[in-house]
Amino acid sequence: MDRLLSSYENNLQTIERNWQYHNLAFYYLMLGEKEKALGSLESAVKMGWLRNLSNEKIFESLRSEPRFQELTKMQTQKRKEVMALYKSHNFPEPEEF
Repeated sequence: MDRLLSSYENNLQTIERNWQYHNLAFYYLMLGEKEKALGSLESAVKMGWLRNLSNEKIFESLRSEPRFQELTKMQTQKRKEVMALYKSHNFPEPEEF
């Protein structure tokens, strides 16, 4: 339970920043700055962005990029870890990741 609480507390501290990095990536992409967009997405993922990037149409042009593919693999692994934590405490699964 302490681990779950710690995860929630950490999430509260980083949630505002990770969505900002996600949005910044979109703006960079609109400007044609793929590397900057990927850097921002990497920051978002490292800060806990779990919403599946590969399903987001705004990043469709990045899907073939190896760096983007690595980010989606990182997300998949992190989602599995979070789901295992939820299940270990018999909590209902979150509606969206």
